[in-house]
Amino acid sequence: MEYTIILTKEAASELLHLKANDLPCFAAVIELLRQFRESQELVEELLIPHTDADGDPTFEVKDFERALSNGFNMRILKFYTLQGSLASHRIIYGCHPNAGKYYVLSIAPRSANYDHNPRWFADVCDRYDNVGIPRIKR
Repeated sequence: MEYTIILTKEAASELLHLKANDLPCFAAVIELLRQFRESQELVEELLIPHTDADGDPTFEVKDFERALSNGFNMRILKFYTLQGSLASHRIIYGCHPNAGKYYVLSIAPRSANYDHNPRWFADVCDRYDNVGIPRIKR
């Protein structure tokens, strides 16, 4: 199965905000998306928590525990800029592995408290539901 990365309109808007406010982070997101679109091997790694220290930029896939415990198949992509510093944002994405799709739901500030911000969490869950990713049983 071929996997695809889809940027939601909300995440695209957040990406444009990054372009205006944080060029190193914006460049890293663009480069990651390019690499994921060009490499099926790399995009397949998005489902399993791990660190790709050899990548450029380096990234780490982490389970989004609060989302997973509520039936949302989401991960957090922690990444570094092309200059090697920790990026100011994280990529939050939903996985629809049966359809071969990964939806970028949000490009959120690293400082956001993902587990304790009910409004932000509800918004990301709405985005997940709006793209049609089925809930999972845990």
